[in-house]
Amino acid sequence: MFGDAEFDGNFNKEGTDGSGTWSRDLKYNWSRDDSAFGNVVAAFTTGGGFDGRLNLKDGVATVHGVRGEWIQVVYKMNDNEWWKVHYAGNPGEEGDKTVEFMYKWLKVIDKDGNPTEHWDNYKEWSHAPLPNDACCGLHFIPCWGCCLSGNEMLENMTYPSPKQVVNLRIEGRDDSTIKKTD
Repeated sequence: MFGDAEFDGNFNKEGTDGSGTWSRDLKYNWSRDDSAFGNVVAAFTTGGGFDGRLNLKDGVATVHGVRGEWIQVVYKMNDNEWWKVHYAGNPGEEGDKTVEFMYKWLKVIDKDGNPTEHWDNYKEWSHAPLPNDACCGLHFIPCWGCCLSGNEMLENMTYPSPKQVVNLRIEGRDDSTIKKTD
């Protein structure tokens, strides 16, 4: 989430203390499924992105979409695990304690390119079949959303695809490069 993010505030070099704001462009360096939808999003996403506040000492960050929607708070459990919680309302508003959904962010590769303790589970999970197969299309053309209940669809969406598309931003170049990775 914070790779290639712009930070403004007072942070220590290790990234363990300080507070401020962050923002990240939606176009570059996001991994997307190698599906029809994922390729369209990678090719045609322009500008925009996410921003929020960051408190490294307490391990709490907020995430907002380009128009300030999506009231999400991210809590640090440890260096390799964060929990992202989506609330129905902003703090102080109706719904500010109602959790709409939440999930874990697990770091699978550290900043030096070494696998973390979550790497083997990630590999297994990304090659596993989707938990809810309604025979409404292949993973490349994910039409299963129109054949499943809301909860089944969300459960399928949490499974990563073994093939990803990344629109890379390369320092010193004005153009971008779309790469497919395994």
